[in-house]
Amino acid sequence: MTRSSAEPISTPNVAARLRLTRQALKLSQVGLCRITRISPQAWNNAETGDNLIGIANAMKLCRATGVTLDWIYRGVRSNLPQLIAEEIARHKRAARRRRR
Repeated sequence: MTRSSAEPISTPNVAARLRLTRQALKLSQVGLCRITRISPQAWNNAETGDNLIGIANAMKLCRATGVTLDWIYRGVRSNLPQLIAEEIARHKRAARRRRR
């Protein structure tokens, strides 16, 4: 079975969740890299979908922000910190309105 962009773990879907996470945290890429200690190049490649974020960097993001691997890789929001989940939902709604 091949992976498609409809699958939660597809690189474009993971990249979109990384971007949403950063925006929900109200951080620039540089700011997020500082608090997570992920290299700016690795973060940019993951957020733009050039590469799938590796587990080591995903764990750094989880430790620094409270997001979960389930959110990053599968899109499951149920165990996210409430404030982050609310901000992610707000950003998703705003993105949908812009597309109309």
